[in-house]
Amino acid sequence: HFLKKKGLNVPHSLSDRDLGKLFDFGGGNSNTLTIEFSDYAKKYITNFQHYDGKYGTSLFTDLVKLKKLYDILKGRPVDFSNNKKPCIGDPVPNPEIAPQKNSGMQGGMHDTCARWNEKTICKGVKGRKWHNGVDLKNPLGAPIYAIYDGVASKHTQTDEDGNLDGAGYYSVIKSKINGKNVRMVYFHLQDDNRTTGVVKAGDIIGYQGDSGNLKNAMGQGHTVSHVHIKTQVNGANDDPLNHIKTKIDPKTGKVINRCN
Repeated sequence: HFLKKKGLNVPHSLSDRDLGKLFDFGGGNSNTLTIEFSDYAKKYITNFQHYDGKYGTSLFTDLVKLKKLYDILKGRPVDFSNNKKPCIGDPVPNPEIAPQKNSGMQGGMHDTCARWNEKTICKGVKGRKWHNGVDLKNPLGAPIYAIYDGVASKHTQTDEDGNLDGAGYYSVIKSKINGKNVRMVYFHLQDDNRTTGVVKAGDIIGYQGDSGNLKNAMGQGHTVSHVHIKTQVNGANDDPLNHIKTKIDPKTGKVINRCN
């Protein structure tokens, strides 16, 4: 009631119980009220600062920050430093390749034979595994954006026993670009809040998770949190780096031209 009197409408999907779990309220009277994250919430939060006096209000009005509140309620770690929207055409702000521990930068890039295990073979080389697509760094809970206008659908990859595997929860966006059919696939998302239907370039299509084989890989220290992006043009595999706005050298994995 206090927040509503101050002109802030808390979403109906956040109950009084949710607010009590997220925040500590105190020192209040008819005009002022001190609100801060609870000890429970602080366990899952990094890089939160009340630097501008408006951060608290934006928690309920900025859809990216609001989503982080729901993640905290579910016990998911969130990073409040990742709130900058990327350039239109980039799936994450300031894209960078997420290297693999065993294969370095090459392990996170397209059409490479990353070191894997003795049972795998890539291009005739034992102990290697083919990597189709690119891995771009993205903190857990951070949004992922559409590269092109298109139509989005959500999917799930599981093993024979029905357990999440491979891509985990993933989304597909089909687009028509310069007369060509472009299919972009985004791996390792969270199950909830994935967009379906018509999207515009720059729209949020989902949020970073650790679904599929990513959770285990991160747990073993083989990689960091990232979105794996796979691209097909007219049915043929293509390097996703050909499609994002920020230019990354396809041989070295280094950023050569950031978007403005």
